[in-house]
Amino acid sequence: MKPQKHLYLIKTLLLLLSFFFTQTIFAHAKLAGENPSANAILLASPDKLALTFSEAIELNFSQFTLIDAQKKPMAITKPALDATTPNQVNIPLAQPLKAGIYTVQWRVLSVDGHKTTGSYNFTVK
Repeated sequence: MKPQKHLYLIKTLLLLLSFFFTQTIFAHAKLAGENPSANAILLASPDKLALTFSEAIELNFSQFTLIDAQKKPMAITKPALDATTPNQVNIPLAQPLKAGIYTVQWRVLSVDGHKTTGSYNFTVK
């Protein structure tokens, strides 16, 4: 095989591998769904928060916080992965929420090692 053809094959192989690994490199656990929904107006307090991510997360290295309008953290119980949807985290509330605006903050570590953060609001009437 000629050296030029050999070099062409190596470059082609590297290019193909870069397309494959690009998907893995840019994969991060993004919030794919939430309950209550972002900007929802609820007539009653939810009994839990449910956050669904685009990929599995490392629950032991992730944090979830619920904050009221005065920036005071609200009591939540230990988050748990959903038994049927492993990329969903269920966060039971320790007590019913009073009327007001609440912010859910999350910081997660995806199983591929990338950290992501985010937040959203909802209102209880």
